[in-house]
Amino acid sequence: MDLFNHPYYRASKNVTRLIGRWPYQKYWESRICSLITIFLSTSQFVAKILCVIVNSDDKEAIVESITPFMIDVVVGVKYANAVFNLKTVSFFANFKLNYFYVFLYENELAESQITKLLERLKEDWTIFTNEKEKRILNEYAYIGQLVVYGYIAVVYATLTMFLTEPLMPKWINFILQLNETVPNKFPVPIYWYKVDMEKNFYPILCYESICITIIMTITAANDSMFIVLLQHACALFAVVGRQLENLPSKKDLEDNWNHNKESRKTDDIQYDHYIICIKNHKRAIEFAKLLEDMYVWCFGVVIAINLPIMSITAVQMTTQSNTVQQTMKYVMFAGAQVMHLFFDCYLSQRLADNSSTIEHHIIHSEWYKMTLKTQKLVTLVTLRSQDACRLTAGKLVLLSMETFGVVRLC
Repeated sequence: MDLFNHPYYRASKNVTRLIGRWPYQKYWESRICSLITIFLSTSQFVAKILCVIVNSDDKEAIVESITPFMIDVVVGVKYANAVFNLKTVSFFANFKLNYFYVFLYENELAESQITKLLERLKEDWTIFTNEKEKRILNEYAYIGQLVVYGYIAVVYATLTMFLTEPLMPKWINFILQLNETVPNKFPVPIYWYKVDMEKNFYPILCYESICITIIMTITAANDSMFIVLLQHACALFAVVGRQLENLPSKKDLEDNWNHNKESRKTDDIQYDHYIICIKNHKRAIEFAKLLEDMYVWCFGVVIAINLPIMSITAVQMTTQSNTVQQTMKYVMFAGAQVMHLFFDCYLSQRLADNSSTIEHHIIHSEWYKMTLKTQKLVTLVTLRSQDACRLTAGKLVLLSMETFGVVRLC
């Protein structure tokens, strides 16, 4: 059974496949999904630009268009980050070999960040075979699963409220038979050249809804993958902490060596155990470093744009909330923005906390009963654990709960 078909990872896998960015999907499927995603995202962006040009003298329409523009920039950066971190062999490079086979079945992957991370994730489930270590991996993966489902639910609930807000007055008018004229309004100001926007209101509304849904799916896919990978990074540090705190028996250690096809190099069981812990600690640090490299510039753009987006939304809540539906839309929209920033900062804080607690696990171990040679290794691991693994935004701002508090209060 494919590990990523497990409920822990299935939601993240499926939503990433929808935008054509899952590393293990077929080549033709990836290309089709990517083309559809890019076309729909670009077309609605062009319609927004045309609307601003046509309504350049309408300040309210321009203000209402600023937030969608900023969100498009953030989503565009997230999608570009996914494309950059998933490099597939060019179709034209393979065309001369066997174009039919390549187009239908080939999915050769160049070495990329996301591929490295997912391959290491699969390897870790085979490396850590101890029952308690497996329990830790399962615990963190399960929490990640719940967070992913909750995050996706909030994203699409906000999306539903956003898309149905223009139709609510029409539904109320129809149900209560008020016979009032309700003006046609789109969720986001758009304009199509030489198209009668009034006569074709419902087809255009359906098309715009599909485009906005694709945009939010890009956000859900990018963030759900981040949640899954970060939870696994935290799990690795938790496993290493347990190994350092609990010295296994001689039989357990020999079983571990046999599983990894390693042989004992010394007669000091404690020393050999710490060598294994150091290797696993290094593996966890490398995983966190790959995660940082994959999202560093994406987070930089998100943090830089998040503050003005929230400020503009606050202005819209106070100036354009003429109905209950509009108020609810802006409140949910503002809540989604705060939640997005909170998840990025909170999960990054968890990684820093888990990586820095290694020294606490060492302190609670019986290090004073170890040999002098082993105690020297204990000192090295303690010193390394004091430099916590952290995620940054553009290598300038540390993502943490302190950063979230500062941005939220600005």
